[in-house]
Amino acid sequence: MNEDFNIDNEKEILTEKRLSARITQRSAAAQEVISHKPDALERLIVPVLILTVLLCFAMAWFIRFPETVETRVKLILPNSPKPLSVNTVGQVSTIFFESGNKVHKGDLVAVMESAANYHSVMALNDRLSRMITKPNGSEAKSLLGQHGDLGELQPAYQQLLAKLDGRLSLAVQDENVLYKSLTLQNRYNKLLRGKEQVAKEETLLARERYEQAQSAYLKGTLAQSEMIKEKTAYQKSQLSLPEAEINRIRGQQELIDIGKQLKMLHQKSGEPRQKMMAALTDFKREIDLWMLNHLVKAPESGILVFPRPLFKFQLLDPSHPVAFVIPENQVVYGETYLNQNNFGRIQKGMNVQIRINAYPFQEFGYIEGNLDFISPIASDSGFFASIKLKNGLNTSNNVKIAFQNGLNGDALIYIKEQRLFNKIWQKLMPAEHK
Repeated sequence: MNEDFNIDNEKEILTEKRLSARITQRSAAAQEVISHKPDALERLIVPVLILTVLLCFAMAWFIRFPETVETRVKLILPNSPKPLSVNTVGQVSTIFFESGNKVHKGDLVAVMESAANYHSVMALNDRLSRMITKPNGSEAKSLLGQHGDLGELQPAYQQLLAKLDGRLSLAVQDENVLYKSLTLQNRYNKLLRGKEQVAKEETLLARERYEQAQSAYLKGTLAQSEMIKEKTAYQKSQLSLPEAEINRIRGQQELIDIGKQLKMLHQKSGEPRQKMMAALTDFKREIDLWMLNHLVKAPESGILVFPRPLFKFQLLDPSHPVAFVIPENQVVYGETYLNQNNFGRIQKGMNVQIRINAYPFQEFGYIEGNLDFISPIASDSGFFASIKLKNGLNTSNNVKIAFQNGLNGDALIYIKEQRLFNKIWQKLMPAEHK
């Protein structure tokens, strides 16, 4: 056993000698590198590098970003702005609204230059409208005194007054008196009917009291004088009933007489009345034509917008709109066309982000929407699609964008969310391995 131990020691000694001989044969630089012990910072580099790589892989796996399809979009109003145009060449004399003001349908926006006072013309137009609805010849003479500044309408107005017949005025005055008498007589007849009803009720009560008094007298519980008193009251009430009935009949006859007089007046004033109505209608057409050529009115309720500044005494041409009215409470939507690329991945209801060119999204934000309609039939431009805006023209930065014709921009359609790792992998891998 000692012999074996000695043999092992001899082998170890021999190995050490060989190793020492090899070490002595190396260069000094190599020996220095081998014998150098790294410090703490150098020992941490490898673990930190490994952790960094693992963290990058984890972030690439968990971080997701939306995959989008980009296309061009244009904002559309279903009811396009209504133009305001003049019907004749002329200068503006009065402007009542500014660009951006709210107007209602029929509001007077501007007045073209004219020798007539538009206040007088509009007042006269109202008076004529009432006269045509309910003719009244007594107002004919008052028109000239109240509306003397009619400019180019003055000759036609003088012809109107010449055509009005004074006899018709008197007939209409008598007719008005009869209508008032008719109204009063109806009220009086109503009172007479009420008095007649009261007289009937009083007669019934007097009869009941007389019958009770007579019964009590026969039983001996009431004096004869009291019974006679009730009988006298009953007889008086009977006398008042025929008088009330006669008054009611007279009132009805009075109504019949007034009706006959009205009928006679209508027959008497029939032809002059027709002439008056024809004259009023002719002059009303003259006023309507003047208003059409000199008054600029809002065609619809909404927001008034001037395409260019409008100044007093500015010359206007019918070929160029003076302003536009953008109807209120309208839903703006986007129109776009989808090309063949990735069309099969796009579906109705997908979220869309609209970035308007005129309003940089970095400053104003973007408009949110979703696909509301996708046409199954392609055109030369692609597949038509409409985008419904979730919050109207309010952007993600709470900025209200004013609608204008021609607003367009980019639409980003969100297809799905994708891992960053998958995106990098698709970029790195060759096409045949994807």
